[in-house]
Amino acid sequence: MSSQSIRNVVLVGHNGNGKTTLAEAMLYRAGVLSRMGRVDDGTAHCDHDPEEKARHQSLGATVASFDWRDHRVNIIDTPGYTDFVSEAVNGMHAADLAVFVVDAVSGVQAQDQVMWRHAERLGLPRMVFVNGLDRERSSFERTLDGLQSHFGSHVEAVELPLGVEASFHGIADLVGDGALDYSSGQSAAAPIPDDVASAASDGHIQLVEDVVEGDDELLEQYLEGEEPTQEQLEQLIRTAVVERNVFPVLCGSAAKPIGVDHLLDFICRAGPAPGDTSPVAAVRGGESVTLEIDDAGPPVVLVFKTRIDDFLGQISFMKVLSGTIRSNETLVDSRTGDKERLHNLMSFTGADHHAVDHFDAGDIVAVTKLGDVRTGDTLSNDAALSVPITPPPVPVYGVAVHATAPAQEDKLASALRRFATEDPSLLIRQDPTTRQTVLSGAGEAHIRVVRSRLDRMGIDFEVENMRVAYLETLARPADVEA
Repeated sequence: MSSQSIRNVVLVGHNGNGKTTLAEAMLYRAGVLSRMGRVDDGTAHCDHDPEEKARHQSLGATVASFDWRDHRVNIIDTPGYTDFVSEAVNGMHAADLAVFVVDAVSGVQAQDQVMWRHAERLGLPRMVFVNGLDRERSSFERTLDGLQSHFGSHVEAVELPLGVEASFHGIADLVGDGALDYSSGQSAAAPIPDDVASAASDGHIQLVEDVVEGDDELLEQYLEGEEPTQEQLEQLIRTAVVERNVFPVLCGSAAKPIGVDHLLDFICRAGPAPGDTSPVAAVRGGESVTLEIDDAGPPVVLVFKTRIDDFLGQISFMKVLSGTIRSNETLVDSRTGDKERLHNLMSFTGADHHAVDHFDAGDIVAVTKLGDVRTGDTLSNDAALSVPITPPPVPVYGVAVHATAPAQEDKLASALRRFATEDPSLLIRQDPTTRQTVLSGAGEAHIRVVRSRLDRMGIDFEVENMRVAYLETLARPADVEA
């Protein structure tokens, strides 16, 4: 599929805002799922890890690929808890668009702000989906005010809700001058109701005025009283999104699901394709270079996620930055210098997968059973080429662990190596002085998850505080008289 028809979207935001439910709703609306699972029931498609099911929250990034209209959409569902921010940031490196899922009751929260700063640093275009408008005390207007207060006036509504709280039943489209009613469970085109018409008209005018500034000719025509056509307006919005001059705000309820199909339509119409934004920054032999996302270019892939499956073994999720990647192709890992043969190319949707013969530039591919390939590695036919990504955060919390019996020591060591391979923000080290195995991570919750996973694997271990090694240094010789 042409890169212009690919949309790589990372879902980010505060914990509990409904990112995984939104991913579930997208899969349902796309016909991948016959019914929606629920995070609280442990049946959500993207929360496939046993620990995620038990905790009812995402702990790692999950890729879900599907077709929508004439596009291939790769959704990267990420954790919202601060201890797992590295997973979300790595997902941003593979995406061309970040959709911030913001709760309509709580409004903008701490992790929303953290991830917005990361997106700003990475130059990533953004949209916002205000979720949960069917809930008690929800408010689109209050949430939009909060978004504009925190992130600026370029945060612009492109939809308005129909109804409030329990009576929420649809959306008014400020771009297309119509409404979608979901009272039947499916979207149905409808005129904008009278009680929303005035606000929708004001919102449409404001949107047109903001985006038309990006085109001198259309601006001049607009000032002379000529409105841009629907096609021109959509192109203006797409340009503004790609250039990060406008951050569109859409609304709905992922749980219902209301507004999700229109969100997908808007992503495909107004969201950037791979290569629409700035070229990929890379390093070759210590010098800065750029990569163009081009099917005809040399093959280059970036590993942004590693998962170890009990049956498939190690799975490396990669974004194709250049060229076309074919099954059994051999590339070089710039970190190790080793040649890696890409035997099994796969497309994943949660835990489900199927084999694919090739992937074009801009797409996301999963490859199994490679050698010493880690998250953050670049594979290409140029051993000197690498694409840097954000390093994991410095660990701030640690404990010491040890097996309770000699027979458990190898099992414990093997499990910890597996966890560290999957999660670069987890640091395992052997203290040479105290001889303790020290487990360090992004916070107490991070370490609790590791301990719970060890328990699930049936490994007998104990946790203790890290001992401090007191050392005395002889600074200089001294003479002593008896």
